[in-house]
Amino acid sequence: MYPRAVNQYESKAGQPYRPSNGTEGMIFVEAFCDQCFHDRCQDCEIVAMTMAYDLTDEEYPKEWVYDEEGWPICTKWQKWDGGAGEEPTEPEPDDPNQLMFPFMIDEIIQTPAQLEPECV
Repeated sequence: MYPRAVNQYESKAGQPYRPSNGTEGMIFVEAFCDQCFHDRCQDCEIVAMTMAYDLTDEEYPKEWVYDEEGWPICTKWQKWDGGAGEEPTEPEPDDPNQLMFPFMIDEIIQTPAQLEPECV
């Protein structure tokens, strides 16, 4: 199962894939390359090749294509699990009252005008 990172185009099924802009490219790379065994543990040159060659060039990577449903994928993609053999889980905080990001700084820092008046 491949990640579903960017838009689906059923009409492009089977065609080579190239991101239409930098943002789309970053989303695709984050979903595929940043989570791939080949990029983490080997020297994968697919991203560099997609930037060096035009979509119509013979050297353009064949791995970046639209699948049969029209989703952009990398056929070389292999899920990287960090060697754990399972999906990492988010660690539980040591203290349930521990401050965790994200938070609003205004919730933490109050000016004297924001403080409740003390009862006398």
